Amino acid sequence: MMHGLTTSPAEADQESRDPGAIPPRWHRDLTREDVETAQGVLPMHHPTGSDPLRPVCASATHLILAQPWPCEQHRWARWVLDADERGEIT
Repeated sequence: MMHGLTTSPAEADQESRDPGAIPPRWHRDLTREDVETAQGVLPMHHPTGSDPLRPVCASATHLILAQPWPCEQHRWARWVLDADERGEIT
């Protein structure tokens, strides 16, 4: 989740069914700056935890509670980079 926004139950359900789906709050076309941001975000959000079946995100940017991995930031960054690889971002 970006900027402290929470995911509604409906959004979480949609994300679990289609993890590659466009993020629900996306409101504009992607830019080259988004690609650069995604390249910086991706390495910061990696799995950690003692339960290999339920890893959590290791990023300290989640403030108090670690999010289940892959977290929303990781999914967003991966989605942006995948779109770039497909040539969808100019």
